[in-house]
Amino acid sequence: MSDRRSDSSYNAVVEEAQVGIRTDPKTLNQLSSSGRSAQQRQMKSALASLDIAARNLEAEEREQS
Repeated sequence: MSDRRSDSSYNAVVEEAQVGIRTDPKTLNQLSSSGRSAQQRQMKSALASLDIAARNLEAEEREQS
């Protein structure tokens, strides 16, 4: 099945929308907390990857010496 966006007869219209939600402070705080937690996990994972890369580079340099 072909992608309809590749069809030459498809004319996309890009529009902006603003949306609002109503929630209680407890729920909003939980969403914010979940977002912060996800960011912290991503940062921890990125730092761990950098640490591994640095250790691998250091090991390669020692082998070449």
